[in-house]
Amino acid sequence: MQDWTVKLLALQEIDLQLTKINGQLAQVPLKQEEAEALYQNENQACEKTRQQVKEGEVALRQLDNEITMLQNKKRDFQSKTALIKNNDEYRAALLHIESCDHSIKTLEDQQLEKMLELDQLKEQYEQDKKDMEQAKARAEIVKQEYATLAENCREQIDILTAEAEKAAAEIEPELLSRYRQLRSGRNRNSGRPCVVPLIDGSCGRCRMRMTPQTCQDTANGKVVSCPECAAILYSE
Repeated sequence: MQDWTVKLLALQEIDLQLTKINGQLAQVPLKQEEAEALYQNENQACEKTRQQVKEGEVALRQLDNEITMLQNKKRDFQSKTALIKNNDEYRAALLHIESCDHSIKTLEDQQLEKMLELDQLKEQYEQDKKDMEQAKARAEIVKQEYATLAENCREQIDILTAEAEKAAAEIEPELLSRYRQLRSGRNRNSGRPCVVPLIDGSCGRCRMRMTPQTCQDTANGKVVSCPECAAILYSE
């Protein structure tokens, strides 16, 4: 293997590591946002149940007020019946009392149903609060883990960047420029190498079959590029 090949592969290995680490670093905000979103979903579910509990309590108070009003109305009719002398008026008063009893019974049934629903909602709310707190704790752990990962990535990037600069200094400027141009194109964020071996007469990157002359030039240590994908070829 030619000396230029060894040096170029060393630089490429560092660049590929940098690409991988930069990719991990780029994912950190997204992963932290995902963790926060899961917590917010639980928080919204908890808030929705809390609001339903509040509405249920309001509905119960309204029913209680309506029942109280009907009971007062019933007592008023009852107090007046003792003073009524006319049979028709007496029967009318009894009908009013009976109507109040019926309405009170209906409202009390609704009240009991609402109380059962409210009890279930309160149980659900307590469970939702626990789920929310657990989700919050998980989110904090995940965000902290990714914050640590980001810190480690930045440290590795600094180390590898220094190594890349040192490795690049060992490469002939024209060849380095050619390599950098390849890396700055569509390969910038790719984990695929752009310096590849010639494998059984084919490009180690795109697998295109090379001409005999290209194979011979590569074997002789010349800097040759694949005409299909532009990768720099070398002979192992």
